[in-house]
Amino acid sequence: QMLTHGALCSRSLRVFSKHTYRDGGCFFMKRMMMHKASSSDDDASLEERVFAQTFVSDDDDVRLFACAKTLSARDFANLIARHNHTALGRKMKNEPKLRNMGKAKSSFNIALSALVENGRFEEVEKMFSIWREEFPRVDVDVVSVSLVASALRQTREDIADVERFVFEQKSRHLIKRPNKKVARKKINANKYERDGLLPMGVVYEDEDVIAVCKTSGIPSTSDPSTPSVSDFLMSMKKDDPSFSLSEMNGADARGVVHRLDKLTSGVMLLAKNDVTHCELVSAFYRRKTKKVYNAIASGIFEDDEGEIDFPVDNREAYSKYAVLERLERGESSFVEVMPRTGRKHQIRVHLSSIGHPLVNDALYTPKKIRKSDENSTVVKPKSSSFYLHARSLELPHPSDASKMLKLEAPLSASFLAEIDRLR
Repeated sequence: QMLTHGALCSRSLRVFSKHTYRDGGCFFMKRMMMHKASSSDDDASLEERVFAQTFVSDDDDVRLFACAKTLSARDFANLIARHNHTALGRKMKNEPKLRNMGKAKSSFNIALSALVENGRFEEVEKMFSIWREEFPRVDVDVVSVSLVASALRQTREDIADVERFVFEQKSRHLIKRPNKKVARKKINANKYERDGLLPMGVVYEDEDVIAVCKTSGIPSTSDPSTPSVSDFLMSMKKDDPSFSLSEMNGADARGVVHRLDKLTSGVMLLAKNDVTHCELVSAFYRRKTKKVYNAIASGIFEDDEGEIDFPVDNREAYSKYAVLERLERGESSFVEVMPRTGRKHQIRVHLSSIGHPLVNDALYTPKKIRKSDENSTVVKPKSSSFYLHARSLELPHPSDASKMLKLEAPLSASFLAEIDRLR
């Protein structure tokens, strides 16, 4: 289950099973020592430590959430300025791009998120105003705009006020130039049906969102070789004049609020308008989502379930897995994976870290395992691509947070056939 700020509060006291994997050291003792040390810190030293980091850990994120119940927007801004002094002041003409602005931006987004979680929506607006007036060198991004838009929806009676804010910020800061390498051509549906990329089924649709079952081989955003999910959707809906997708990410990624690898299949959610896009980005950033994946991993797992605590791109990353079936003929396992964080390639990295990379994952399969597979006489998969499928996605509906939106995409016939071959 994806962790929200509230759920994170109990995570440092959680006792992991004996099957938890970690990146060296005694994980439980380390956590307990961190918790004990933090209890003796006063709030000031905690805040100083949080904003001095390049990346804020989940444990410190929990404590920052508690601090945000009393800290004001000005308090947060002062702390960020203390550790990002080069971010202050206006950028001079022809001034080279400054380093470490990403750290300042991340600090602002974390503080905005903590204020949103505490329901201090007016402080969110104040903090964004301070950001734009006193830290103009730090560019806003779609996450910061989305967090402020979420707050505005709680304080503004007229949705037009929120739409106006989002449009202004998008026009000033978020418009991206189209990728010139991507040729805009009319999509030949027959060709892609022959290639197995279409049809791409719609699993849910209303006036705010549309969810599809992405086929393996379709990129989430446009690339030079293949049209993207949004390109295919716009082609499929060309006869519906009312259909549109948000453009917060530009023309190359219309509607896209989260991404799947090109070779990963499964449920993918897209926003139809910019305000909905912001609500969804805010939900993903604040970990209001629950995601479940199915995969075929190399080797026979000894344990039926476990948790993986292994950094991805030098950032904390957590996943939970359960073995659904051991595929003896193929010396592989059919597993269910529930990522708690959302790092790039997280599931692929995590399964590889415990010695069970995805079958046919050339990028994350160690050479030793690849060589042993080449010399093995076990049944091998028919396809040259890996098998990873986003089975379900659950999150609050962007127009009504009290309503949970649960989206499911069944396994494809080829995926099921591969499982049957490897049994």
